[in-house]
Amino acid sequence: MISDVATPTRTTGILLIRLKYMTIASTANIVICVSSTKNEKERLDSGILERDENGTLLLYKDYHVPVYDPDFPVIIKVYEKNFIGKTRIGYFTLPITNEEKECTLTIKDYPGEAQLTLYQKFITNFVEPDSSLIELPGLYIDMDKTTYYPLDKVTGKVVFNTPTWTKAMVCNVRLSGYEKTKIMISSGKVVFTYKGKQHIVDTLEYVWRKGSTDPIDYALAPGTYMWPFEFDLPDKSLLLPTYEFHRSHFGGITTNNIVSAFVKYSVSVSLDESNKSKPTTMPITINLIPDFVPKAEDRLLKVPIGEGDITIKVDTADIFYIGEQTHLNLQIQNNTNKTYTLDSVSIKMGLSVKGQLDGNFILQANELDRMKEKKVAEVMCKTALAPNNCFSGEYDFVLTEGFTTIDTPLSPWIRLFWWIRLYVKEEGLFGSSYKWDFPICVVQGPRICGTCT
Repeated sequence: MISDVATPTRTTGILLIRLKYMTIASTANIVICVSSTKNEKERLDSGILERDENGTLLLYKDYHVPVYDPDFPVIIKVYEKNFIGKTRIGYFTLPITNEEKECTLTIKDYPGEAQLTLYQKFITNFVEPDSSLIELPGLYIDMDKTTYYPLDKVTGKVVFNTPTWTKAMVCNVRLSGYEKTKIMISSGKVVFTYKGKQHIVDTLEYVWRKGSTDPIDYALAPGTYMWPFEFDLPDKSLLLPTYEFHRSHFGGITTNNIVSAFVKYSVSVSLDESNKSKPTTMPITINLIPDFVPKAEDRLLKVPIGEGDITIKVDTADIFYIGEQTHLNLQIQNNTNKTYTLDSVSIKMGLSVKGQLDGNFILQANELDRMKEKKVAEVMCKTALAPNNCFSGEYDFVLTEGFTTIDTPLSPWIRLFWWIRLYVKEEGLFGSSYKWDFPICVVQGPRICGTCT
């Protein structure tokens, strides 16, 4: 919801003053200051005013003066400025009333007489915000949590504390998420850079803007302001899980190849409608269960060896959660006349990163070297697999690190996959070695419940 009411805490209102023009016979430089009698240190200085071709001072300058007590008037001071300093030539007090009006002030004791025409309006439509808000000056984002799931509502409030006047027309909040890759390949002194980027979500919400019926430009008075915001996340088919990877100094002694890849989401807030000023940003995490879940046939493997075969069946959970223990039941049928050794059972994470050079050639980073495999958990077995015999074993794994599986057409640049690897050796000095992989789906914890998937 867009609000047209700001919510400061330490003022009772704002006196909007528009200095329209000033007629004066003197050609001296003129400066006008506006302040509250309650706090004259917060004065607003116009600087040297410009003149038109007839010598009239063209003002049309807005002042937004904080009113701490309606019984205290606002002060307008007019100065003549030269190389020596400033000389005050006019002093006026404006009483605080609810009347919207235009008036003319006359400086009587000045050669040729001078007149200042202005418009004034008093605004008191303020609401007291929560007293527990942050008191430090600045623009803040206050959120109850920073981890979300598909179809969640991302909610929070913007808190703006300012000890001085702030020019502002709008306050906007943006929910953004994008996937980005960068591959830098050095060849001597030449560096080739491959990049990939796509936006996943980009939603802008205006939580406050200047009232459309207000005839004067609006500014925020000193005080504390609060605006709530809310975004609806799409379903998981339109989201990728949060991820970040960086690796450098690989590929050879004389090379410095660099690969980085990430999926990032954030909530940012700005008081600038053009978004040219640097916004305040808070990163958030998106977690989900990917569409990729291995099927039953992916857990059954029959490998022909010589005149026989080895049949392997892996029975385990559909989804592995990082930080939680997962049980694995392994059955191996050795239908050969040779003895083998189950050397180890491990869980590995692999990464495929792509980047594009000048919009044409696409490079896949895992083609550079064997960077794509990372062993996350392992059990050393050293178990003999006798000829024409069956072996059964049970193992428990805890994945202490890693990221959610990314294996979807939505991600053209990053693919992150997991698998269980069995490492088997044939007995004998010149025996062969085998690596057999079974894909698994991994989700970064905590465990996701029913409607969040």
